[in-house]
Amino acid sequence: ERLLRSSPALEEEQDPDQEGSPEANLRARLLGERVARSLRVEPERWLRCLESAEARLLLRAFLDSEPAGRLLFVTQGTAGQLALAEELVLAPTAGRSSKGVFLLRLASGPLGSPPAPGQLLYGDLSVATLDQLATLVEEVMMPLLVNQRNHNSWPNVVSQDIIHHVCSLKRSVFVMVGQIRGKTLLSLPIEPERERYINSDNEKNTELVDKSIIHAIESSVIEWTHQIQNVLKRQSSELLLQGKDPHPKVELDFWKNRYEDLQCIYSQLKARRILTMLELLDKVQSTYYPAFKSIFSDVEAGKAVKFWIIVIKHRLLL
Repeated sequence: ERLLRSSPALEEEQDPDQEGSPEANLRARLLGERVARSLRVEPERWLRCLESAEARLLLRAFLDSEPAGRLLFVTQGTAGQLALAEELVLAPTAGRSSKGVFLLRLASGPLGSPPAPGQLLYGDLSVATLDQLATLVEEVMMPLLVNQRNHNSWPNVVSQDIIHHVCSLKRSVFVMVGQIRGKTLLSLPIEPERERYINSDNEKNTELVDKSIIHAIESSVIEWTHQIQNVLKRQSSELLLQGKDPHPKVELDFWKNRYEDLQCIYSQLKARRILTMLELLDKVQSTYYPAFKSIFSDVEAGKAVKFWIIVIKHRLLL
């Protein structure tokens, strides 16, 4: 009996349907071992995950895909069950209380067993995925790609374009993190030269100011204006217009969140760096200076909603 089990030819004859199945596939087992080791779970959970036909299809496509760049996410639910997904938005994050794992194909063609160097990249995936992305951009991508010593051999146009795009990515992630947390975060022009100039305590000579710095500040003013106007335009009656009948507490929560968001915006506008940018626009007589001043006025006026919070609280107590 032991000889029969150890003979691959006889095993295939006994159960031909098992040929190439993820459970019997050495590559799948190796991936499962890495996933189990990273998530600190029993290997049996990986096997139970692959009992799903959908999971087997996803894994087989990942193992045998031709194009490089294919991603596979392994997440863990509250009950400890593992799940596979090709896109992070499809990963069952609801109730997720522990980290996940990402697997990335770096080379085309079937994955080797074991994977050859340069074929596969894998790593941990935090529960707070967006925060992890923000940290990756801030602490890894920015220092590497903004440091011009890392691309001395590149043409200056390419170098500046890379810096511009990675800084733009950082600003976008920064704003997105704020939206997830229910706060409006104002991104700053953060390219290294501009950051150093804005943060310096030296007297700013308007004749020597780089026009690109002024342009970056003006672009930020336009972006901030849109962000703040979106906050000010929100109305508590939106749910009523959608045909819903919200409880008075919903009204109270709306005004409390609005006040806290405007307070967050106001504290950012009063920061030294932003006040320095305001002074620069004033000194160079920028046409965007009045718009910048009006931002302060709009936010200060919007903070008057604190009165409505007191009124609504009083009515709820009646």
